[in-house]
Amino acid sequence: MPLVKDYLSSENERNRRGTKIFRMLLEIAFGDQGRAHETEFVGHHISFQFEGNIETVNEIPSADTLIFDHDIMWRVFGIESMMVMRRLAVVPADKREARLEEIMKEVGVWQEEKTSGSG
Repeated sequence: MPLVKDYLSSENERNRRGTKIFRMLLEIAFGDQGRAHETEFVGHHISFQFEGNIETVNEIPSADTLIFDHDIMWRVFGIESMMVMRRLAVVPADKREARLEEIMKEVGVWQEEKTSGSG
């Protein structure tokens, strides 16, 4: 057993598993027919642009930065956003996306049809 967790590998794996939900959060938050569909994962960073416009390229440094971003979560959950983030904060990092999916389904923001794309 290693002395320390391999954080980089575990974060990369987490992003591979969470691709669908991370894309969905960005599509809901930045809306209009999935304008943020140009979402890619580079290492443990989440990069996106709007409608193929290179001028809009942006990068979120980690999964937790995305799911605890107040602006994004407000856009997705509205007044419930703070409660959602509190509920996620007590969940181990590698289980947060599964819990987030459950919460999104509970509150009715899960949008199965908006998760197309590669990455």
